[in-house]
Amino acid sequence: MKNVLYFNPDFEQVDKRKHLLYLSKSGFTVLRVFNEKKLQEIFENTQFFCAIILDRQYLTLLNLHSKTLPLIVLEEESSYIDNSCNNIENPIFFRAMDEPLDTLLETVKLTERMVKLE
Repeated sequence: MKNVLYFNPDFEQVDKRKHLLYLSKSGFTVLRVFNEKKLQEIFENTQFFCAIILDRQYLTLLNLHSKTLPLIVLEEESSYIDNSCNNIENPIFFRAMDEPLDTLLETVKLTERMVKLE
């Protein structure tokens, strides 16, 4: 299982795709989901070991579907953890767009190892 969920209901900007391309070239299948209806389908029919989101406002939505799925929040710039994470049971990792691509790749690999150990 090398599937990674990528959830972004907003219009996707070109500069964000380099991260997805890098993950794909590193052997991961990136499942792109752009609406909540499709998100429900993916959770019911597909196995994946982590989810990448671009805005922490979607943490609660993904937490409703799974309380154990590791979540990676890929933000424009590094920021601090705030109250948006208070009621989330999932492991959460924060990464910034301006970090090296290897940083996201290593985080994805870490979540893959976490899931395998469970």
